[in-house]
Amino acid sequence: MRKEDLYMFIVFFVSWLIFSGDLSISSLILGLVLSAALILLIRKKDKNWTVKVLMIRGAYIFFYLAYLLMEAFISSCQVAYLVLHPKLPLKPAIVKVQSDFDYKNKLMSMTLLANSITLTPGTLTVDIDPEDQTYYIHWIDMKELEGDDLKSEIFGSFEEIIRRIFK
Repeated sequence: MRKEDLYMFIVFFVSWLIFSGDLSISSLILGLVLSAALILLIRKKDKNWTVKVLMIRGAYIFFYLAYLLMEAFISSCQVAYLVLHPKLPLKPAIVKVQSDFDYKNKLMSMTLLANSITLTPGTLTVDIDPEDQTYYIHWIDMKELEGDDLKSEIFGSFEEIIRRIFK
């Protein structure tokens, strides 16, 4: 076992202790086994992972979750306004938007992006074409946008954050 593996094992085990909140013998043993299994899986899959890489990706995951919660809140307010408006100014449509993930975790990235879009109120990913990375999205209040403006309105910063998580 290398020194980096030991550091990662400690990070995983301490994370297990913090998130489980249980200090019983069975929980400690389970945490040790899972931490060791994670080290073996990571080393087998990708030999370039270090504590630094894990901390950076962890920070991006935390930022992703915070951004997702913020976007869900903002979208909820917008949908509530549309639904409660006396004239009900809805313009539902299905729009076609293309992403550009270009690395080995393309399908996982596309799935996470599709789920992020679906989790924000007012949008729903209807279909994905993985070959040309096209998303078909039902949008409750379509705006007359084209190209990059449409892409940034639908995807927001999700695509860039997800790209950094899986880089």
